[in-house]
Amino acid sequence: MGEYKCTASIDGVCRNVIGNGTKCNGFSQVCRLRPTYEKLQQIEESLESKIKNCFGIKGDV
Repeated sequence: MGEYKCTASIDGVCRNVIGNGTKCNGFSQVCRLRPTYEKLQQIEESLESKIKNCFGIKGDV
């Protein structure tokens, strides 16, 4: 996931409790928190998809 932007990085600053305030553009490959945020993003996307499927929600386009 080389192009993945970490969701903890908002406006160029880490908003994670541990790294809060640290300048970060969200693309650091060496951050140890990054794999956790990648996994959380995958879980979020999966849940969103499953909920939409349960209720039959589909886009018009």
